[in-house]
Amino acid sequence: MRRSRRREDGLAALTGGEIDGFLTWRPWYRTSREITWMAVHANRRGAGVGGALLEHLAAQSAKQARYLVVTTLSEATPEPGVADGYARTRRFYERNGFEPVWEPAGWWNDENQAVVMVRSLA
Repeated sequence: MRRSRRREDGLAALTGGEIDGFLTWRPWYRTSREITWMAVHANRRGAGVGGALLEHLAAQSAKQARYLVVTTLSEATPEPGVADGYARTRRFYERNGFEPVWEPAGWWNDENQAVVMVRSLA
């Protein structure tokens, strides 16, 4: 089995030795930290795990950076019949202080429109 290896720094949330969620990040220039991957186990969503990971990253980044940045699927991309789609992901980031700032046309591909969201650490 081939396994993907991430090279970015990361954080994990654990309960009883089990991973509830994680995020990886990388620095962008001198002012930003980009969240490159984030996931919370389905049975732990809504329990504050993702918010705690973001707050930990924000606290540890505040002295070196001014912004957290994340890219996710834009609302311009239809998700018919999807119960737990990216609308929930976007709402999660917005509840945690992120604002959509840019939809770079064609950044990913013609079917999947990206949205860049930013949170100030000031």
